[in-house]
Amino acid sequence: MEKETNRVQEDRLKALFKQMPAVSLSEGFRSQMMQRIEKEAVRKRKQQAWLEWSMLILSSTIMIVAAVLGLKELEIPVIRWPQIDTSLLFIYTYIGSIALFLLWLDYRFRRWYDKKHGTKEK
Repeated sequence: MEKETNRVQEDRLKALFKQMPAVSLSEGFRSQMMQRIEKEAVRKRKQQAWLEWSMLILSSTIMIVAAVLGLKELEIPVIRWPQIDTSLLFIYTYIGSIALFLLWLDYRFRRWYDKKHGTKEK
């Protein structure tokens, strides 16, 4: 029944369009229409971007406020950091610099070996 109704409407529309006189479009109609469509597309993109940014800012603000209020309710005790013994800092720096130097030497040796023997990288 629905298909018949659609067909009847299509037939009526076709008959109306056949009765209409042929009209020629004005000069530059297509280019003006494309400019309007492009302007509308730009406007829609800007509107969508504004909506997305505003939702992002709103949700971020809500999360930050909720986190601050939650942290106030928890009453977290003050954290006391232990004193760092700086006497071993020199030794750790010395060992770390030796390790980095050896890694750099290994890197340079591997590059030299690959160039000399022509091994291909995978």
